[in-house]
Amino acid sequence: MQDDLIKHLQQGVVVLEFIKADQSVRRMRATLNTSYLPVRPEHAQAAKNNPLVIKVWDLDAQGWRSVTVSRLVSYTQEQGA
Repeated sequence: MQDDLIKHLQQGVVVLEFIKADQSVRRMRATLNTSYLPVRPEHAQAAKNNPLVIKVWDLDAQGWRSVTVSRLVSYTQEQGA
């Protein structure tokens, strides 16, 4: 599942739904597509040492966020993005 998710994130915008540490559910429009990333995406490499965490660009907050794979409820590719 994780490899498939990363592939979708690299292709475009994905709507992630996951359970946060405080047990609330969060929806996030996220991507790893270079056309959406800031000019200097150095923070994208931060989670590489932890295979259980995916570092993504949050399009609405315009910042890097970490998503723990085991807390992921669902994800869908955003159409038209």
